[in-house]
Amino acid sequence: MAPLRAAMAAVVVLGLADAARAQVTIDHKQVGCIVAGQYSRLNACFTPASEVVRPRVNFRMKAQPAAYYVEMKSDMPCHQAFLPRPKKELIGQEIELWIEGMDRAFNPARTPEYAVTIVGSESECKKDLPVAPWVSSASVTVFPAMPAGFVAASAFPATAVLAVVGGGAAAATGIAIAASGDDEPPVAGTPTSTTSTTTTTTTTTTTLPPSVSVDCTIRPRSGPAPLTVSFSAVPIGFTGPVSFRWDFGDGTGSTDRDTTHTYTSPGVFRAIVTATSGAQSATCDRNVSVSRPDEVRHALDVALTGTGTGTVTSNPSGISCAPDCVEVYPRGTVVTLTPTPAASSVFVGWSGSCSGAGPCTLTMNGDHAVT
Repeated sequence: MAPLRAAMAAVVVLGLADAARAQVTIDHKQVGCIVAGQYSRLNACFTPASEVVRPRVNFRMKAQPAAYYVEMKSDMPCHQAFLPRPKKELIGQEIELWIEGMDRAFNPARTPEYAVTIVGSESECKKDLPVAPWVSSASVTVFPAMPAGFVAASAFPATAVLAVVGGGAAAATGIAIAASGDDEPPVAGTPTSTTSTTTTTTTTTTTLPPSVSVDCTIRPRSGPAPLTVSFSAVPIGFTGPVSFRWDFGDGTGSTDRDTTHTYTSPGVFRAIVTATSGAQSATCDRNVSVSRPDEVRHALDVALTGTGTGTVTSNPSGISCAPDCVEVYPRGTVVTLTPTPAASSVFVGWSGSCSGAGPCTLTMNGDHAVT
């Protein structure tokens, strides 16, 4: 059988972050329940709709620290996203949901978190809020991994998107990746391997240590000094209490999971958070660019989604797509993006302002991308 194939498209938007733009607000009607075995649809309206960047639905099992998200797609005049389908073993449990996005100046907006019950059928929902509408077949991509107890599989893989976001005019650039996939991708969790002995009646199962990671959100990523920045960390896969250590890159730090810090002088600072639980440890780092009041810098935001997987690196370095790839560069900086598909994917080529199957070179000039 021929492998399933997915296309990954890309859009490039380069320009200035306009502080005069209105910050995005979110209108989301809460739901009380989602149905096990189905793909629940969630909707949200962002105002102004033309300014929203990277809208997403976040979710996590109630009382657990690890959070996951699915990206929202335009469903004019609002946006929608499908959650992965919960398995029936999760019936009766609750997840916490919240919607977030940002404007083109990277000012974040989010709704409050609220609890949603997983039920076996719509009639089992005992809450005053409605049951989320659902479909039986969908293709869903979850970041940074598929949580245990959920499935995001269908006969067709999801569309993948590579986006570069700023605040001015747009120039379209695309990357296509072909991928082979299974109807049901592996569920994130503790991997196991099984090895047969010399007899045909005995097997030995070896359990490998779980992989851990930490996702960090830093907003805003650029602006004039003094710049106050919000920091948030989400540990993934840890098995015990997690401690955090932030290094803001300017000689200061914090041990809070969520914190703020004000940069008082211009420069590019590498902010790093380290999450630790016993012998388990993981780090996440992002650049924060602080400019003089009269200095202009341009934002390059690259995000990979979809069944076709891979990484994007940049020269100058900074883009790593793991999974938040926002970087900022001074006006006139020439940035070369190089896509590298994963072992199960194949790089097909660029479209729009870039062509061929090689690296894509952009000039951060505030108006358009030059290949």
